[in-house]
Amino acid sequence: MLKARNMEAEANNWISDWGPLVNPFINYIFWPFSRLVVFFYQQTEPFWNVIYYENILPIYLYHIQHLVEPPLFLLRDISLKILIFSYSLYEIISIDFCTLVFIALFLFACADI
Repeated sequence: MLKARNMEAEANNWISDWGPLVNPFINYIFWPFSRLVVFFYQQTEPFWNVIYYENILPIYLYHIQHLVEPPLFLLRDISLKILIFSYSLYEIISIDFCTLVFIALFLFACADI
């Protein structure tokens, strides 16, 4: 990332400072552990698919879906209405929603004084 930003000196300093500390961890701990996890996942993948598709998914579809989806749909509809309102407000008076909220809060604060 540093080399992509034309900061090669900083990249070389970082590699020379952290390389001796990080490389043994990556080579001897992280890499073998990740290979072990991937190996066991590939061995047990059909087992997990059976558990998911035959046990967990039907419970969700028949018992939990009607409880979870309406609040999510409501949240989606509210956020969409706020987005449309802020865009229409910006088109009408050329002011963004955050500035309008700040002005309203400022006027309410001045009313309390």
